[in-house]
Amino acid sequence: MTWMLLLEGFVAALLIATMVLCWRLNSRLNEMRDAKAEMSQLIAELDRATNRAARAIADLRAASDGAGASLERKVGEAHSLTDDLKLMIDAGERLADRLDGGIEVARRAAPRENTIPFPDVAARSDAERDLAKMLRRVK
Repeated sequence: MTWMLLLEGFVAALLIATMVLCWRLNSRLNEMRDAKAEMSQLIAELDRATNRAARAIADLRAASDGAGASLERKVGEAHSLTDDLKLMIDAGERLADRLDGGIEVARRAAPRENTIPFPDVAARSDAERDLAKMLRRVK
């Protein structure tokens, strides 16, 4: 009978160990179910964030396309204005060259009437000599 008692005690101990293991397994399964619910919420949030990001990228692309088209148009206008300015500068330079040539011809042709007669060099004072030097430099 002692063998039977020992065998029943051993089976009881195994049943108790099995019950403890089942209880631990049940608590872990409950944790996994809770984690699954949290994971579902996390995936749903990630999906919403991905959709918002995709919309934002589409909006950015549309805005950059609009800005690019506007910039291209303005660059085209700037090139046109640059060409116009180059033409104006060339015309201005030609006009300035013609004016310089005309002034040079007029200087050569004009008599020197503005020459101030100075008295004899020996009779001049120092102030008169300095004044005459300055007037010659101005011409």
